Order: sequence, then C-alpha cells, then structure tokens
Amino acid sequence: GARGPSPPGGMSDPARDGAWFEDVDVETSFRLPPELEKRVLTPALVVDLDAVRRNVKAVVDVIGDVERYRPHLKTTKSRLVWRELLRAGINKFKVATTRELATLVETYHGEYPGAETTPPFRHLDVLVAYPAVGPSLARVGDIARRPENKARVRVSVLVECEDAVNELPDDVGCFVDVNPGMNRTGIALDSKDGVEFTAIPATIRAAWIRDSFHGKSPFRGVHYYEGHISECVDANGRSREDVDAAIESRDERCRASLETLAETLACAWIAVARWLEHHRNETNSPARALPGMHSDHLEVVTSGTPGFVAASTFDLDAAVRRAWAAAVAKYTPSDAKPSSDAADTASPPPP
Repeated sequence: GARGPSPPGGMSDPARDGAWFEDVDVETSFRLPPELEKRVLTPALVVDLDAVRRNVKAVVDVIGDVERYRPHLKTTKSRLVWRELLRAGINKFKVATTRELATLVETYHGEYPGAETTPPFRHLDVLVAYPAVGPSLARVGDIARRPENKARVRVSVLVECEDAVNELPDDVGCFVDVNPGMNRTGIALDSKDGVEFTAIPATIRAAWIRDSFHGKSPFRGVHYYEGHISECVDANGRSREDVDAAIESRDERCRASLETLAETLACAWIAVARWLEHHRNETNSPARALPGMHSDHLEVVTSGTPGFVAASTFDLDAAVRRAWAAAVAKYTPSDAKPSSDAADTASPPPP
C-alpha cells in the first residue's frame, strides 16, 4: 500500500492511494527494529502482523461484508497469516492443492478445537480452486468425510462438465468453473445469442439436479475469474484525468463481463426450469419452485485485485433477473417455453 517505485512484476494502482491504505515511507515503515535486525539470520521471511491486520481490514472495508471475502491462500502459504484471517472472522477460502486444504483444516481445528473454543462463524468453507480428478479428487473426498470435519467444514471443487459433476464424492460440493476469456480453466463463454443452451447451462443443470433431487454434492455456485481484465493502472507520466479514465475503462470492462455472466446464468436457470417442467409432466408431481443451494444463496466467486472493487459494487442479482426476463420473452411455443406456472415458480435464485 505504499507509494514509490513500482514493485517487481506489477505497478501501483493510483485508485488505492489515500483510499485503502495510509501512505507510508518504505524506507522506515518496513525496516526491522535495530535490535531484531542484529539477530535475524538472512535470508529470512519476515511478516509484519500489524500490516497484515490493517490490510485485511482494508479489504473488508472496501467489500463491505466479511461474508463476501474469499481470499486465495496460495498467495500466502503461511499458517501464521491464515490464523489472522480466521481471527478476523473470515471463514471462506480458496486453495490450490489438497495439501493446502489439509493444512488449512488442521489450522482451523487448532485455532478452534470444538467445545473449548467457538469460532466467530458457523463453519469453515474451502474451495479447492482447481478441477480435481483422480487421486486428488479422492483425497478431497477423504478430507471432507473425516468425522471431525463433517459438521464443521464444507469442501468444494471446481467442475467443468457434466461428467465431472457425476463423479464427485457425495460429501464434496462444486462450483461450475466458467472461463470469462482468461483461457486458463473453465467452460468457455460460448453462448451465441443469450439463450442458447451450451455447456455452461448444461453443467449447472446437472449440478443442481445432483444436489436438489439426489441430495449429493451440494451445488455451491459459479467460479468466474476475470483476471485478464483486472490489470493495475500505471500513473507514471499521466495526468489524473487520464488515470481516472483508465481506471473507469477497466471497471467498465469488468462490469460488462459480469453482465455476460448474468446472461449465462439466466440461460442456466431456464434450462433447469425446462427440466423441472419435464420432470413434473413425466411424474405427475406438483409444481416445484427453483431453489438455490438448500434455500441459501448461490455464490459467484469472482475477481482478484483490483477488479474486485468493480465486482463488489455490481448488482449481479438484478442483472440475472433482467437477463432471465429477457431470455424467457424470446422463447416461442415451438422452443418448449416453460409454462407461465413454471416461469412463476422457477424464477432464478439470487446469487
């Protein structure tokens, strides 16, 4: 959060100056006390816990709600830092490997050992942010099934197709991974006209059916990381007006990307509504509302730094409902449009 030369591999973002972090003098603020400096064997990793706490608070203040914060622990890989996050009331995390998952769960139980200490949240919620398969998926399932974890730890993985949904261990939830154009992981955003049922709606439908009708593998939501349009803005040699315009351009691209996601989610809920109506007709069952995850909100995991500033102010719930209404209106009877009853009972759950 300091002004000064840009750090290696990145540039300072003037959107943060004076807003998130106080200005600091790099030469003095990050220097070890002389008595400690004489004793440290170098090279060494030194963590300023006061700075960690300030940074965590700053991010939560920007987002506005600790429930919306899901930090990725691959960036710290330190029990010391993870304990600070837990103590700050953060219970949702992303990890990259099964080893990080096991270490975080162990850290959580060490910090809050059940009856002796009550955490400031209901449970630990961990997303293994990778489409785990084979032995890795089996290990995730083993960790989720451990007796000490079943009531206190929720574990999820990413899925990229219907087959992956059906191969999930029963105790492991899933987020459908959508590729917003970064081309790293996830199902590509390839819907042609906003209502075409492509792989994303089909995978979401499969995840919803497995959860809601079979009681297996809780469908947690969607993972959508638009890191390719969340670049920092370089202020060097630019006027404040140019910098502000660049930041607004970046934020607008983030918002446009989220609008596209909203259209895709609306397609997914229409796919589910169609399946529900077909199921009702086949089984003569009564109309059924379209629930989210056990009557809870679905979660959309999106954005890294600094794109999450734009995402945190974007009303995805309203965008999905607008897209839902527009997409339903495009159908004709020959398209097997859901009946008015189905449309009324199957409005999309808020993300």
